[in-house]
Amino acid sequence: MGGTSVPHNFNEWVAMTIQQVINGAFKKLGILGTGETPTAEMSQDAKLALNLMLRSWSIRNVSVLVTESETFPLVTNTGDYTIGPSGDFNTVRPTSILNASIKDVNNLFYPVNIITEDQFLSFGDRAINSGLPSYLWYEPAMPLGRIHLYLRPTLSSYQLELGSQKPFEEILLLSDDLTTDYEFAPAYDEMIIYNLAVRVAPDFGLAARADVVDMARELFDRVVTYVTPPMVVSLDPALRRVRNLSIYNLQN
Repeated sequence: MGGTSVPHNFNEWVAMTIQQVINGAFKKLGILGTGETPTAEMSQDAKLALNLMLRSWSIRNVSVLVTESETFPLVTNTGDYTIGPSGDFNTVRPTSILNASIKDVNNLFYPVNIITEDQFLSFGDRAINSGLPSYLWYEPAMPLGRIHLYLRPTLSSYQLELGSQKPFEEILLLSDDLTTDYEFAPAYDEMIIYNLAVRVAPDFGLAARADVVDMARELFDRVVTYVTPPMVVSLDPALRRVRNLSIYNLQN
């Protein structure tokens, strides 16, 4: 791997679809040329391999998170909603809510502040006061997350637009959509493409080129290093004194 450069840095966010990830892996293997597209069967096989690969990474605490924007209808005088598969908001359960806004019937948007549990509980009138929701506390409970709004919406025409962060493997597992744009965390997009190429190569009777294998390994190792905080060991100052030990001063 000596001399191999890593194209992306950790400050870039890239929007890609699942299909673009799959196409990128096929191109690394030479299966697709410029302007060519895979068959539906090839894409589904690669999607399954991608899901299995991401699930295996979770053993090493490498979770690929993506951001997604979605819009959900609100119910009059209802401030609490579940979010996740079969929840009030039927979607992949988010790990966190990044931003939110309310859209009215005139397509005007009003920002919603993301707050903490303590801040939300400080609203003593939260069970009775209604209006345009201005605050949101997200409770990442299991199996369904819970979204709490203050104020409770007065109009059924209000819609909640959410920008959230979700595990990519859960999206792959629950959705057959290959064309939605997702924003990948920095450097994750190339790591996935290169490693998927190595993983699916045997399915097509191929062996990935050495440079593709090296890049896949380097990108993965680099991300693992990036997401794993360094271990810091603190030593009590009283133990830092260097003593000249010998058989004559061991009793001291």
